[in-house]
Amino acid sequence: MAPKDDFSRVRSPFEGTVVLLRAVEESDLPRINALIWDPEVSRHLALSWPEPLAGTRAWWESRRRDPSSSAFAIQTLAGELIGACSLEGIDPRVRSAALGIWIGAPWFGQGYGTDAVRTLCRF
Repeated sequence: MAPKDDFSRVRSPFEGTVVLLRAVEESDLPRINALIWDPEVSRHLALSWPEPLAGTRAWWESRRRDPSSSAFAIQTLAGELIGACSLEGIDPRVRSAALGIWIGAPWFGQGYGTDAVRTLCRF
């Protein structure tokens, strides 16, 4: 029989090389709203930003109710929330979905987005 600590060697499928994907929590909403409001971040998104915090909360609540989407907070392995990603229009029959991602401007060009996409695609 394997020792109990064998499970500590198993890496979460939501852990990448430099990021960890996790559920978006209500306490994340102010930080998400502040990071995405940056014009450098929001100019390439298909969303209407800037939004007040109430708009971010409405987005979060709609993602939680929609069985064909999954939204994730992107955090560094040290635990700092730096962005978000999602799968929209998930069709399990054909294993397809649209992937969306954004990273806060201070973390551009450091490989966080690449690692998040690779990690999300494993999901």
